Amino acid sequence: MNKLQCEICGGSLVMDDSGEFAVCENCGMKFMRERIKKMVVELSGPVQVDGIASTDSLIMRAREFERSSNIDQAMAYYNRVLDLDPMNTEAKERFNVLNLIKQAKQLESSHNLSEALVYYKKVLDLEPNNVEANESFNTINDMLCESITVIEAPMPGAIISVIKNTGDVVAEGEVVLTLEAMKMENEIVAPVAGTIDKIKVAKGMSVKAYDYLYSIKE
Repeated sequence: MNKLQCEICGGSLVMDDSGEFAVCENCGMKFMRERIKKMVVELSGPVQVDGIASTDSLIMRAREFERSSNIDQAMAYYNRVLDLDPMNTEAKERFNVLNLIKQAKQLESSHNLSEALVYYKKVLDLEPNNVEANESFNTINDMLCESITVIEAPMPGAIISVIKNTGDVVAEGEVVLTLEAMKMENEIVAPVAGTIDKIKVAKGMSVKAYDYLYSIKE
């Protein structure tokens, strides 16, 4: 592995704790992060700057965050790999896939389902076996093909009880589940009459505001 050296005296570069610049151990010259990136590109293959984790350890951390569905942190670590090794194939591919999933989720949460479907399709073009993208694509596709209403959590809290089950017929205004928030019990009712299509939560689960609780097929 190549090692970055000071352009003035040839000394070893050590990354500052802030991560914004590297300092030469010999002459004290500072190099800003953008210059470090250019120096990395000018060298062939991965490089080492003292004080920065190796690409292998960064990729391992990125994978851990990915497994725990922490997309933002995983993307941040893959981005750090690309700072060190711009040609790293795994980091580039995973960053692109996660970025597409992130955009799809944002569109889905804002109820722009048609656009979300497009982004999940882009993920599946890259990774046909991506479980999350497959499930989300199929769910949204079904919702667009049928008249399905999704009910989201109005606020963060914990599920106290789930009264209805998938396949149950409900009337408009009928209680489907209860949610505890701010030490108060809140009844989550059916906004329309129909059949419970999917229930995505269970008793004891914690939810965030706008989390998918259940859906009704009219």
